[in-house]
Amino acid sequence: MKPHFYKEIRSLDRKLYLQAVDVAELLGRIVLAFLNGDVQNAARLVDKDAEIDRNEIAIEEECLKILALYQPVAGDLRYVITVLKVNAELERIGDLAVDIAGFTTESKPASLQPPLPVDFEAMTAAVRRMLDTSIKALSSHNVPLAGDVIRSDRRIDELHERYSAHFPERVRRFPESIAVFQALLGVSRSLERIADCATNIAEDVIYLESGRIVRHGHSSLSCGEEAVAMDAGPECEEILSPDDPGKPEA
Repeated sequence: MKPHFYKEIRSLDRKLYLQAVDVAELLGRIVLAFLNGDVQNAARLVDKDAEIDRNEIAIEEECLKILALYQPVAGDLRYVITVLKVNAELERIGDLAVDIAGFTTESKPASLQPPLPVDFEAMTAAVRRMLDTSIKALSSHNVPLAGDVIRSDRRIDELHERYSAHFPERVRRFPESIAVFQALLGVSRSLERIADCATNIAEDVIYLESGRIVRHGHSSLSCGEEAVAMDAGPECEEILSPDDPGKPEA
């Protein structure tokens, strides 16, 4: 039974990887449309989410079939559980990417005056790096890379909170652009949630390799994992607009 089981596992692994690549590509293309204010292209990309949804169901059904037929234990069971969890996170990222497409307007974030308190181009690039790194960590079973992703999440949280704090002041000073500022708030929220999903995938990698659940308790990472994790502080400053006054006006 083992050869058949591992053949099924290899097939499942391939399907999950292709799903991850498709989701990352969709996010990248939608983010580009958002940054360029390309409403038409963003709308066309939405249809890709239906394929991601179908693949998510197919992968879940494959996992359930493996559990029923082979009743895996220990590390094999952890692997199937991890695939189920990552599969759900990838589908969620696809949905959030579609939300960004819906928030895309003809106004380009970089062209707004005065400059925004957050550099959305750099923020979207940071989120994309988190997703790409989490996928790489999963495919290579690399716990140190997973630790990098977890540390990076704090940076995105801070950026979303910063834009949210400035939002009321921007609307008050520039009421003619309220629709654009609202769309940007929606994009910021979606990016923050995508970063959370990438973090969840990284946590799943640690679970797969060690059996340890680090969700809600990143301080429980080992000293080795702490050592390889990136310090998010300086990178966060790079994404903040150089013209940012630091606090919203009263």
